[in-house]
Amino acid sequence: MLEIFFGWLFRRQIEDGTQLSLVKAWRLGTRYEIVPFQNDIMHSLVDNLHENPVDPVAAREAYYDLSFHPILALERLRTREVLKLLQQAFAI
Repeated sequence: MLEIFFGWLFRRQIEDGTQLSLVKAWRLGTRYEIVPFQNDIMHSLVDNLHENPVDPVAAREAYYDLSFHPILALERLRTREVLKLLQQAFAI
């Protein structure tokens, strides 16, 4: 995963990888919001899927806990706390 990222960072190309390594690299891009990297990974992954059957391990990794994003979780928590404070402040 890091090899793919550094290859992209320095050469702006995605090295061939397994579906699993590409999925893990895509999740790294998601975690740190590196959209151009994610886009390039996705193009490479789609090309890989045109040539090979779907790897069930990579598919499971792609969807594993996709809804959890640490920054978004903190934002949701803060939003709930702010709403609670507003409700208390304007309660009659």
